[in-house]
Amino acid sequence: MDSDKTGGQCATVDRSSGSDIAWQTSFNWAGDNWQVKSYANAALKFDPVQISNVTSIPTTMEYTYKYDGNIITNVAYDLFTSPSIGGETAYELMVWLAALGGAWPLTTTGQPIKSVTLGGVEFNLYQGWNNKTKVFTYRQEHGHELHGRPEAVF
Repeated sequence: MDSDKTGGQCATVDRSSGSDIAWQTSFNWAGDNWQVKSYANAALKFDPVQISNVTSIPTTMEYTYKYDGNIITNVAYDLFTSPSIGGETAYELMVWLAALGGAWPLTTTGQPIKSVTLGGVEFNLYQGWNNKTKVFTYRQEHGHELHGRPEAVF
């Protein structure tokens, strides 16, 4: 994260019912535009499960941005795994639904390690590191936003 902590963000829950949530975030940060400032998120709490037992992750998402051309950001599903329940994170898997302002995934080479089609959408898969966590990021090959049904990816 950026060492310049000038600025801030405010997240507001508009409504919540069961596993449905509507929320918004506004932010204004100073410092280097390429440094991560924060991770505004809505997270679903659940009991840990072994990844081999996961056959699908039913999900839907709608989002909008008021984009003034001055932000670097992404919209993503983010999944963390650990070799043991409550253990340190070993892997992070992201599926980017949007990349705005030149946002780019963590990558050790700057090149994708593979191209795949998920739910009819072509993605490049990047691999990088965030401290001790190995990060895999699926980023669309064409365009900046995944239109249609993001749930088809899962």
